[in-house]
Amino acid sequence: MKKQNLVRFALAALTAGFLIAPAMVKAQIPGGPGDGAAEAPLEDESVDKSDLWQKAKERGRTHVGSATDEPDDSGKINPLELPYLSIYYVKPIVDDKEDVKIRCYVSDWYQSEWRLDDHSHRFNIRLTIDLKESMEELETPVPPRVLELKNVKAGDHEFVVKGPWVPGEYRVELLADDMHGRRSNQIYHEFWARPKSDAEISEKETFRMQEKHLTIFKNAPISNKGDYGIFHFVDAKGKSWKDAIPLVEKAAKKIKVPSGKYVVVVPGEKYDREDHLSWFERSKFRGAHGCPLPEWLPLSYSNRSCKVIYAKDYDHDKVEAEAKKTSNGLNRLLRVAERQGFRKVVLLPGTYRISHTEPINIPSGMTLDLNGAVIKMNQFIGAGGVQITMKETFDSHVVNGIVEGDYFEHDYANSPDNSEWVCGIGMSGECKYSSYERILVRYITGYGVSHGISMKQYGRARQIGGFEPGTIDVKTGEHNPDVNGLAVSDMFPVADFYDNVGYIAASKYLGYQGRTMDQWNILFHFYDDDYNYLETVSGWQYHRARIPAKAGYARLTVYSNEPPISSGICTNLFHTPWNSWYENLFILQARCVGMAAAAMNNFKIANCSFVRSGESLATCAYDSEDGWDMMQDVWLYRNSFYKNPRNGLLTCAGHNFVIEDNEGHLNLYSRTQGYVARNNDFTRAFYGCGGRVRTLLPRVENNNYSVGVSIGDAKGGGDVDETMMEAVGDEEKNADGTPKMKRGWFIVVKDATKAPRISCGKTGMLVGVRLANVKEKSRLNMLAGELVDSENLEFGGANYMKSRLVNLKGTLAWGMLTIRDCQVIGMNVSVSTDGEVMIRDADLRNVQFNFGSVKPARLTFLNCVIDNDKPLISIPASTISDITFINCEISGSSPVIMISHTRKSNYDDMRGTVRFQDCIFNIGKNAVVDVAKDPSKCKKPLTFENAGNRLKGKFLAKQALGWGVMNSDDSGPDKRVPDVHRGRKSKTGSLR
Repeated sequence: MKKQNLVRFALAALTAGFLIAPAMVKAQIPGGPGDGAAEAPLEDESVDKSDLWQKAKERGRTHVGSATDEPDDSGKINPLELPYLSIYYVKPIVDDKEDVKIRCYVSDWYQSEWRLDDHSHRFNIRLTIDLKESMEELETPVPPRVLELKNVKAGDHEFVVKGPWVPGEYRVELLADDMHGRRSNQIYHEFWARPKSDAEISEKETFRMQEKHLTIFKNAPISNKGDYGIFHFVDAKGKSWKDAIPLVEKAAKKIKVPSGKYVVVVPGEKYDREDHLSWFERSKFRGAHGCPLPEWLPLSYSNRSCKVIYAKDYDHDKVEAEAKKTSNGLNRLLRVAERQGFRKVVLLPGTYRISHTEPINIPSGMTLDLNGAVIKMNQFIGAGGVQITMKETFDSHVVNGIVEGDYFEHDYANSPDNSEWVCGIGMSGECKYSSYERILVRYITGYGVSHGISMKQYGRARQIGGFEPGTIDVKTGEHNPDVNGLAVSDMFPVADFYDNVGYIAASKYLGYQGRTMDQWNILFHFYDDDYNYLETVSGWQYHRARIPAKAGYARLTVYSNEPPISSGICTNLFHTPWNSWYENLFILQARCVGMAAAAMNNFKIANCSFVRSGESLATCAYDSEDGWDMMQDVWLYRNSFYKNPRNGLLTCAGHNFVIEDNEGHLNLYSRTQGYVARNNDFTRAFYGCGGRVRTLLPRVENNNYSVGVSIGDAKGGGDVDETMMEAVGDEEKNADGTPKMKRGWFIVVKDATKAPRISCGKTGMLVGVRLANVKEKSRLNMLAGELVDSENLEFGGANYMKSRLVNLKGTLAWGMLTIRDCQVIGMNVSVSTDGEVMIRDADLRNVQFNFGSVKPARLTFLNCVIDNDKPLISIPASTISDITFINCEISGSSPVIMISHTRKSNYDDMRGTVRFQDCIFNIGKNAVVDVAKDPSKCKKPLTFENAGNRLKGKFLAKQALGWGVMNSDDSGPDKRVPDVHRGRKSKTGSLR
């Protein structure tokens, strides 16, 4: 999100002692147990292994994604095209008697069922659930539960595991194999089974604060009388913050400030709760926040137009001293309650004004019930601070109240770093089974809600190196150098990871680095302390992998076509929030970001409203950015993004975001991997896709867009693989002279409805969509869809396949228009620059291409049935570069090509060719090519090729100096040629 964050984390990493050495010391691993080095059978990474890589190169490398999963000429299946497996939100806490449901999604490497409607692939999915506690501590061992779904199709699947459960934490493991034996990534999650009686907090376990408890700590008395600020709202509905300044000034002159207080004059508008609820009723959201709702909505940027008036006797220093004592007293109260065995603290109502110097820290196992109270941050000068926080907590919760920042009173002018990190509520580190619920978070200077990593790590970060070609045989544990496209590392220790948490991860350090190597998948090969092979666990970079018992060392296999000498990949596993959630929050007027995510796993954000948030800096109501690739398996469900000044829901990174039943504005950038967006009501949305290996199979379906939707990166992203979906390629030609086709990866969006504007970039594709009356400027790539009665379309860069197109108008201003296997009835394309056209296997009726005097253009028609009452192509002579018709059947009452004029042009020195080959003409007495005006003045050298056609009438109506028609026998310009046509018939019969 910010450069400051990267610098801050880098400094913290250096402070923690993490330094990646350029090469490992022979037979030693930096950062072993204790301060010394662990002995291991390692090779010095500086040893020259170029001969190994040269031998691999001679064998031939397998480039990931370059082949289909069909056997090649040798009958081999590409072993690198692994199936994809993802999981849906796992309920974190379950009753010990209830059934547990685990939902997942599986697909092949090409996501064939989604993108190509190919349901031929089959998978076996295995679920293993085991109790994490040591079996030695239990009187009766608890065996793992193993369920398997066999021979299932690609798509969503569900396991139902029957209760009861022995109380405790359970590990969930998911793994899939495809029909060729290729193994997916393994997924690990946890849940906590507890008796219902333990989950309920009794009255004996509840500490209810009384008046006497306010002064229980003599040197840290608690004040709930901190309501020194009085808000005076001025109705400025429909005005900007600038236009509201006179209203504020006028109201301020009439204000009388009570002694010892201050008044904040704020321009705003009444909060229309009914309007808000009806606005997102369409997404089935019922507004059940259960928290206090605001009476007023301040205008966006109203901190710039508000006026804060202090009483003459208001003592800033005295109030800050009181706030510090209140902060300290509340924390001491929570710690004492925890020590005395209380699980819940209920505050007295009131306003608790606290200092930015000491947030309220929630202990593990504690629920803080605000009981309608306001936790108010006292105004200050500074860049950082948080009001309520959870750090490394287990089963901690905050409910029922208001958290209010110093948005209006904050001294921005004298605060460094834009006051970005002044936060309301948050989590840091491994907060498990913890939550914030039913809270109004309002008037926050920086981030309303935040959560993410702490710099604590499980185990030691170590550079992984010494890679050589091949991998480890999972059956024998032996090194196999003959598996192309893989590289395996030297050994490294994992015992410290096992002792600390039982998991390990491998990736670039921190998280904003993206994947290393050729794809996300990796393999951990584990060994015992004597270097005996134990087992292999498959995974992804940045994701945790289970370490088997007795493991002391590991090797890592990566997917790489080149020697990964300086990949930067290392062992690491940071503490992040896990199995936690935010629910029923109302986030109002958070200046920088309403909710800022910075790493989490199996995290739920549900039934939250984001209102008037994201004015400055990151400018987002919800921003998943600084969590990078450590934001994983996130469920955003039934959230509302309402009247935010800039962005609504935005993700810049992260894996497997499932976005369902939300409403508002959406931006999913290309670094967001494997996202799901369905059943949402969006105003507008952007779905990025930077390439197959980067996207991890996104799925988008059944969303409404009242303003519009953009799909795929306009420039195609970084590393778009040439896989499966056909699109027009480069300048190379086939033997018959037609442009070659290449296969490019697309993000597929299904059932986009109610979208007046749609823009598809090079990596975006609409599938199975029925659209009508698209009037605003739109560019589409469409597969198996229908588009009717639409105009102002951008045909440049558009790609239509197996679709029905009726009554369309638009311009072709750049790029190429591709139409394949479509029915087109009524299309008018105005070509204004150097656009190109490729149409094949299509039925065309009343289609027109009107060219201006632009750079010479290329048009290709293959295997088409054409019926026109006007010329198919109207084009100046100077604009002709290469017009080709092959194996087409052409009917109508006009010439096929009309040369609109022959005026002098800058392109007259570029030869042009018009070719008709193996075509049938039924155009009456019209010439195939006609000229609107006298062609004798034309200086453009044009060649007309007439080969293998069945021709009735003239081929060229008029000739200019230098023009000529070359027939198949090189005879004359109008000689009939034999009928050798092998053309196709109309698919529908409607065009004949």
